[in-house]
Amino acid sequence: MRSKHTLHLVPLVSVAMLLFVTTVMMASPRESEQAGRSALVAGNYYEAIEFFSEALETNPRYLEALLGTAEAYLELNEPEVAEEFLTRARPLAGDRPVYLLLLARVELARGRPAAAETHYRRVLSREPNNVDAQLGLAELRLADGKAAEARRLYEDILRVSPQSRRGLLSLALLYDAQGDGEAAERYLLTALQYHRENPQVHLLAGEYYRARGLLSRAERHAGTAVALAPNYGEALTLLARIFYEQGRYAEAVGTTQQVIGIERNSPHAWYIAALSDYKRGRLEDAIDALEIAVELSPDREIIRLALEDILLRELSLEDERRTQFATYHFRRAAEFANRNYHHRASVSYRNGLQLDPYNYDARMAYADLFRLAGSSARYLQELEVLRNLGHDRNELMDRIETFSHLGVDDVAQMWGVSQFDTPRDRIQISLFTVTGPNHLELPDSDNLLVGALRRHLLRYEQLAVTANPFVASGFADAFARSRNAGDDYFAVVRYDEADRNFGTYLTLYRAATGTEVARLSALRAGNDRVLESHRSIALQLAELVPLRGRILNRRFERALVNIGRLDGVEEGMELVVVRAGSFDLAPNRPEFRYTNEAVLGRFVVSGVDDLVSEGIVTRDGFFDLINQGDAVLAARTELPAGTDADADDTQNLLQRIRALLP
Repeated sequence: MRSKHTLHLVPLVSVAMLLFVTTVMMASPRESEQAGRSALVAGNYYEAIEFFSEALETNPRYLEALLGTAEAYLELNEPEVAEEFLTRARPLAGDRPVYLLLLARVELARGRPAAAETHYRRVLSREPNNVDAQLGLAELRLADGKAAEARRLYEDILRVSPQSRRGLLSLALLYDAQGDGEAAERYLLTALQYHRENPQVHLLAGEYYRARGLLSRAERHAGTAVALAPNYGEALTLLARIFYEQGRYAEAVGTTQQVIGIERNSPHAWYIAALSDYKRGRLEDAIDALEIAVELSPDREIIRLALEDILLRELSLEDERRTQFATYHFRRAAEFANRNYHHRASVSYRNGLQLDPYNYDARMAYADLFRLAGSSARYLQELEVLRNLGHDRNELMDRIETFSHLGVDDVAQMWGVSQFDTPRDRIQISLFTVTGPNHLELPDSDNLLVGALRRHLLRYEQLAVTANPFVASGFADAFARSRNAGDDYFAVVRYDEADRNFGTYLTLYRAATGTEVARLSALRAGNDRVLESHRSIALQLAELVPLRGRILNRRFERALVNIGRLDGVEEGMELVVVRAGSFDLAPNRPEFRYTNEAVLGRFVVSGVDDLVSEGIVTRDGFFDLINQGDAVLAARTELPAGTDADADDTQNLLQRIRALLP
């Protein structure tokens, strides 16, 4: 017979066994920290944070777990959260280099470079050959625009540590950005020699050769990166892009499916799949994929440009999808107009009206922009467009009647002309981009971007921008095409995209001679970066090109000229009158050249309409030789200070260097 103690033996043994198993199954803080470190090295930052959190639950003062968590949040671009964990680590870390280096990265991410440099120098005071601190100082010199000093620091690093992967790749990127492809390739090949098992090195090699059109070599390196790291999304995306650019569209789609299997929310993969489907005639699949890409990344303007380009090419005006995507632009335009951003509103309305040209409310709102800007004649012209499209609402007809009797073109009526039918003397410009120099994350986007820039320039009446194919094989091709077309200027546009930075760089050339006239640049970050970059370039270009008009009629001391408010003419402005045919554009400056003997007098503006002006002419010299057809030109002025394109380039270069894995 069992005793009462014997009756409880089995339950007690079961509980003890359960406690023993649970204890064995629970990882120690050190094991969790090591698992987190492995996940961090593999780029699995969410898993890393989970493992580090497990370690900190057991031991909140576990320094390595605190530092690992901070590093993971830095990789996720969350410097504020990283700083919180570093603050917790401060009493434990002292002057440990790993802590100071993370602190420096936080300071950089939060826009405090001086504090970051202090931390780097503290590390170097303890460890003079610490490569990470030396790399940090080199990046700071780059940020200061001191590329030569940064290059020297990188080379010093390689003298101490000739196999430094980040040092070699940083120099490759730096020389590539400066146009020295030979030096860039030399450092890249050295990195491959020492780190041929590193997938990121092969990724950069693939990007380097793809940008130069060496697609077979690029494919080999991208394929190697994927073989070394089968779930490496960036390498798979690059491989898909290479397949697309080789015309291997089925393989491109297959590779994007691999990317989407790993990361379904990859807009790049959906974009490449869409373009590949479009190239092989699968229109609906292409549109569906681009709609997904737009939904995943609504701030990526290039993806939206690609979708709308296909909608304009392939769908009828009645297709509701055109209306759907036009609504986005109309909403944005209204928001811009409410904030008095009239240029941006104008471009947005124009983009939307391309898709949905019969939209009454949108076109009326677009017309109102001209009324608010004081361009009443242009406002009336837009109302007439609505009537010609078949709209006959009472509101529209009343406005047309009202503004027709308000004397909106007083100067034109006084002279008995229709200002919108007068001959114009616009500056003729062709836009081109050369594929090779562009650093764009998405294929086939350069032509779309130059087309978008052209739409910004359409706002400026004094410019006539050719609607030609925008991609040229090189400078000689662009020069020949523009000269043969009889242009005044041509512009070669280059783009540079990195993370959330977007740069537009325009070099203006005289079409007759091919000589450089000016360089313009605009780097923007965050939302609307493409729109804002283009808006800045368009404004710079419009302000740069010289004003030109001609005398349409003359009555004694009064004359009518074919330039007006929309060309930038204002009352009181003084222009030079030059004999017709005796002036030309300067070969290397944005101005007209003429001899003193060609100057006939002066024209002072006294009244302005949208496209014509009147004024008082005064002769130079004893005889009055000013006639109909003579030119009125802006007086020569000093050129505006140029923008620092090199500084803009540096910002995107820094983004690429800082993206290198530790």
